[in-house]
Amino acid sequence: MRPLLEKELARLEEQKRRLVEAYVYEQAIDQETYRKELARIGEELSLVRVEHNANAVDSLDVEAVLEFAEYVVLNARRLWQEFPLDVPATDAERSCSPKASFGPARRFEPR
Repeated sequence: MRPLLEKELARLEEQKRRLVEAYVYEQAIDQETYRKELARIGEELSLVRVEHNANAVDSLDVEAVLEFAEYVVLNARRLWQEFPLDVPATDAERSCSPKASFGPARRFEPR
């Protein structure tokens, strides 16, 4: 998706450059046409930039969440020991504890 948006941004920037050239240097179009076209291209550019930035932010958020999840999973034992909770542990939390016993299975009953 990102390459398509970048291609669209480049196309619109080129359109804007050609419009300015036609108005300022070649004087091929009148001022009213120039303003209308410049506004249209500006709106399109804004929409594509917003979409492009939203996609970039979304992909960064996903990557950050995955990196954090991987860190937590790979360091669960150390994190559990370094940051003990001062509240009573639930059955689920006790079963994840590094001190959990793997004796006979107990039935888990939600509270």
